[in-house]
Formats: sequence, structure tokens, C-alpha cells
Amino acid sequence: NVKKIGVNDIESLIDGLIRIFDIEKYGLSDDVEIIESLEHGSIIFWKKIWDQMNISEGIKKLINNQESRIKIDVEKYVELMVINRCAGPLSKLGTTRWIERTCYKAMKGFTDLSLEVEYFYRSMDYLLKIKDELEYFLYEKLKTLFSINVKLTFYDITSSFFYTESCPIGELGYSRDKRPDREQIVIGVVTSYEGYPIKHYVFEGNTKDETTVI
Repeated sequence: NVKKIGVNDIESLIDGLIRIFDIEKYGLSDDVEIIESLEHGSIIFWKKIWDQMNISEGIKKLINNQESRIKIDVEKYVELMVINRCAGPLSKLGTTRWIERTCYKAMKGFTDLSLEVEYFYRSMDYLLKIKDELEYFLYEKLKTLFSINVKLTFYDITSSFFYTESCPIGELGYSRDKRPDREQIVIGVVTSYEGYPIKHYVFEGNTKDETTVI
């Protein structure tokens, strides 16, 4: 179990590998001073997939087709929110703090980006306007990169409750979270045969399952 490996164990492992492969051991130079260490491992992994799918450019193009005077980099805020959900899910406010301790803090294109939480919420508003077009864009990318099978698709329903008084579709209903006292929304998700999500729908919280497919 990697989590149980201590510093001494790591040193022993390194020494063993050095003997096996007959290589030299290098440590930090006395002239090197570590000023700051930023989280990067899983972030780089997820960002590589994000970039390979060209999602930022896709979002930017779709939004520019609808909004000619947009003043914020929606695609960057969306990227940060998505990568955070993959690496360690937090709230929007929590995400702004998370960014400060990750490699995004020093990454080209993000160093001067305002981290005010309102920009993250505004980006989601813009994202809603291109929902259908973006889902189709992502579907085409998944089909190309992962050869997903859509000859047979699956559809499932879930629900999510929340704490707010201003959601126009929030209603009391059958709660899969066992919170019948809270308003909720109902979510329908379409997936490929392999389980990749390709489409989703959001309904009022008191919507019956069977009515979402009629």
C-alpha cells in the first residue's frame, strides 16, 4: 500500500533501484532552495485529457457564436471547475482557494486570471446557453478518441437536493438522498454502452421518472 510507505522506506527503495540499475544517486544541491511546492500530479493528468479533447477552444467558439461582447474567459473558468471536480471536488469558493495551491497558479494563461467567485458563477450561466451544442461537441470528441458505442444507450434518473430559496424548478419530491424535507431537482442522464455520459436533462424536483421519457 503506497499510502503506508514512509520516508525511510522510500530511501531504501531508491537505494535498491540504484543497485539494480547501476546508476548514480542525485539529491538536491545545497545551492537549491525550495520556495514553494504546488500540487500538480493529477492536475496535469486531467488537463492533458482536457487539452487533447480541445474543450477550451470548443467552448470559446460556441460562446462567441452567441455572445459577441463577452468580457470574461469562460473557457478558463470552466476548465478550472472541471479539473477541480476530477482532482478533488470543492465548492466554487473552495475552488478559488484550491487554485492558489496548484500549478495553475503559475501556469501560462492563468496567472492574471481573476479568482473572484462571481466569475465562476457567471461562466456557468454562459455554459447553460450552449448546453446542447457543447454536449454534441463532447459526444463527437468521445466518439473519435474513445470509439464509444452508441448503438445501445442507457438512461437513468437521479435527484439532488440543495439549500436555496431561489431555484425556479426546485420542488419537494421523491428524494434518493433521503431528504424529503429539502427542495430538489431531478436529473436524467444518457450514457453510451461503456458508461460515458453523452446527454443530460434537468427537471422540476417533483417530476415522476416515467414522465421524463414520454
